[in-house]
Amino acid sequence: MPLGQVARYKYLGVVFSAKDGLAAGFPHLRGRLQASWARLQLQFAELGDGLSLALMRQLFMQAVPPAGSYACEVWGIRRLCGPVKKDRDRLKRAHVKLWRRLLQLPDSVAAAIVLRELQVLSPAHIWLRGTCRFWNALALRPAACLWRAVALSDWDDAIALNVKNWAWSVYMHLTDLGYPVHVDRRRLALLSLDTVMRLHTAREHACWQQCDVCPRTGPSAGAAHCTYLRWFSLPADARGNPYFRLRLGLARVLQVVRFRLGCSTLPFVAQRNQRVPRAARVCLCCDQGVVGDEFHIVFACPATRAACAPFAHLCTSTMLAFSRHPDTLAAARCILACLDEVNLITTQPVGLRP
Repeated sequence: MPLGQVARYKYLGVVFSAKDGLAAGFPHLRGRLQASWARLQLQFAELGDGLSLALMRQLFMQAVPPAGSYACEVWGIRRLCGPVKKDRDRLKRAHVKLWRRLLQLPDSVAAAIVLRELQVLSPAHIWLRGTCRFWNALALRPAACLWRAVALSDWDDAIALNVKNWAWSVYMHLTDLGYPVHVDRRRLALLSLDTVMRLHTAREHACWQQCDVCPRTGPSAGAAHCTYLRWFSLPADARGNPYFRLRLGLARVLQVVRFRLGCSTLPFVAQRNQRVPRAARVCLCCDQGVVGDEFHIVFACPATRAACAPFAHLCTSTMLAFSRHPDTLAAARCILACLDEVNLITTQPVGLRP
């Protein structure tokens, strides 16, 4: 019986339109992503005081990203253009935006910093991995398998006729990464998933390559990345973020995280957002006339010395050593004590400040 013609159909959860192709699918996926987040927020509210940031992260990972990545092996790295590409880009940004919402961060915090602090994969990474696994699954199907035959026909059209289909998109994406795709029109060659993802990760991490300078002396461009990498980044072999597991109450833990990500309540941060030149962002709590950044507040500001006194064992030579100290709870309490002191001083009338 011949298949009937329809204006729209759904395949692997993705909506296809005779008029717009994949265009109808991305708003649908974005809606599913937002709906999953809304449901999760209701669950967070029910948990109340029993909620920790580590638990929130775990529940988020299980519920939200999969809702917005369903069937990504079909569309994740497909070459798109025009409004359809913009719709997929919006979906990608929506993923990262919800990670920010989880940590109650402003949109100004760079995606790479958010993902690194959370120790999660980017949407692009997830979509590419799904596509490669799907390709390998098709390649391993028996010769009589219809799905394999369709994929092989797609591959043959891409190689022989330069048809810009799904197989062509996979080939072009892998080639752009520098992966050596074996070209044989008669079969789908297995992909080395580890190699592909290693190449992709290297490209994603390119934003960190120019950050090996002191945050105080480096250029303004990339200063946020540099500050996080040199002062607050987790060790490469860290298994989980220890700050997320602290039993300080969710609100206080989020304060610590925002301090680490450069969006705390420090006057220095507000001045940066107001485009005040770095050299002019002086500390408002002391009369030293120096930049009131995170390092100054924790290590050098006279106004916070009393608050830091109980944590003298943490005062190492570098900010990075401080933030990676095994006594994470003490480090967090030191940060909170400094923030409380700064907030107390800066909310007083100028004439009453110490």
